[in-house]
Amino acid sequence: MNQDSGIKKRLEEYVGALTGCATPIDDSAELASIGVDSISLVKILVFAERSFGAELADAELGRDDIATFGALAAAVERLAGEDV
Repeated sequence: MNQDSGIKKRLEEYVGALTGCATPIDDSAELASIGVDSISLVKILVFAERSFGAELADAELGRDDIATFGALAAAVERLAGEDV
C-alpha cells in the first residue's frame, strides 16, 4: 500500500465512523449523500490536518475539492505532501 492510499483508507474509516455510512466509500459518492453536513465536513478537515499534516486551513478548497469522497481524498493527499 502506498502512502496516498494509506491516507485515503484512514480518511475513509474516519468518515464512515463519523457518518455511519458503509465502507468502502465509492470515490464518486457525493459527500451529502453519505451524511456529511457542514459540521462533519469541518471535523473531517480538522482530522486530516491533525492526522496527515495537510495544510487545509490555508488551502483554497473549491466546491470541486469537496464534491465527492474521491475528490476530498485527493485534495487531502495532495495537501499532505511528502511529510506523512
